[in-house]
Amino acid sequence: MNRAIGLFHGNLLLGMSYAWWNDKYNRHYANPNDIAHACGPPIRPPCVRRFARWVTHHQAWLFFPMLLLEGTALR
Repeated sequence: MNRAIGLFHGNLLLGMSYAWWNDKYNRHYANPNDIAHACGPPIRPPCVRRFARWVTHHQAWLFFPMLLLEGTALR
């Protein structure tokens, strides 16, 4: 039943592969505190760090606008 619901919502409604999400979820939670295994190596040039700092500082105002982009980020 869970698989059927996942396939329906993930593949049909969201347009995001249920198998891809399952693989990403399982890899992350197999090594939650090890960035190299969970997410790949971090590549952060200085401009990205400055932007991340700015977003962190303004996150209260940016929450809902960024929430609209979450579907794209999950792909």
